[in-house]
Amino acid sequence: MKECSVSEDLVLPYGMFITKIVKYFNVNLWNETDGKKLKSFDTYDRASLQRMHFVWKKDGSWAKKSSVPSSEVDENENQDVEVRPSENANVTPIPSKDGVRARADADHPSQIGRNDAEASDNLKAQISSLGTCLEEMALANDRRLTSLENRIDGFQEEFKASMQVIRGQHDEMMVFLRSHFPLHGPDHI
Repeated sequence: MKECSVSEDLVLPYGMFITKIVKYFNVNLWNETDGKKLKSFDTYDRASLQRMHFVWKKDGSWAKKSSVPSSEVDENENQDVEVRPSENANVTPIPSKDGVRARADADHPSQIGRNDAEASDNLKAQISSLGTCLEEMALANDRRLTSLENRIDGFQEEFKASMQVIRGQHDEMMVFLRSHFPLHGPDHI
């Protein structure tokens, strides 16, 4: 961590929404490099993007493989790169209004959200995606709760039935005992 804080070649993606927030609050970034000065493939190369399941589209942009029809994918570009596992493959892609995608640029293929409108759209899409995930979690929890309630109701019914059987057996036993062992005493003559 200390090495990162004293390094002079760290890079912040200056087109990103979070960087604008950091700048707004006047955070000291004296040792950071402006993200606009990056060379091609400094952050993500083709192999990294393909490991994250992105494909190169014919219009010159990277997009999530699941959200792109096969007719829009440039097959020649996507076959050139050998995909190998990497330590840096745990990067989360940023969604935009058309789904999860990253745009390729001549200078930097992973720089997303060059202006305020794109950054705002990306943030809205992330919030919408988070809302969808929360709704799915709530529905899953509701299903689990309903299942638990049904099981508890079943256990209560079984308990009531068992108690009725026990009461019936108790009553039969008391009748048997009273018939074979009558109560004697001054009150029961």
